[in-house]
Amino acid sequence: MDPGARTRKRERPKQHKPTTNTTAILRTLPRKMTAQSFIVRIKKDTPADEVTKIKEQITSSGGSIDHEYNTLFTGFSARIPEEAANSLKGHQHIDDMEVDQEMKTHHYGIGGFAPLYVIGWMEY
Repeated sequence: MDPGARTRKRERPKQHKPTTNTTAILRTLPRKMTAQSFIVRIKKDTPADEVTKIKEQITSSGGSIDHEYNTLFTGFSARIPEEAANSLKGHQHIDDMEVDQEMKTHHYGIGGFAPLYVIGWMEY
């Protein structure tokens, strides 16, 4: 064993410091790359060709259709650039358009409460 090994100080790897700000980078990206995810609900009596036109408007502006909904409501989730989202908000065939986000339910932790139907005290 090298006698000087114990006395030598261990060199730490240099920390990488970012040289640019992430938000500054995002501001320089084209608007269509900074699209936000929305859930778009279509009105009940809207013809299929009108729904197709709405989807084409989204994709032609740089957006993308992620998922289609046909069970509880007619609509889709899509990544839509800001300008296209603003133009779609007043569309005659769109019932509602909201930002797609994570939803959480109430957490019943220690000291919390649970409704009767959760713990089985009530029968239906």
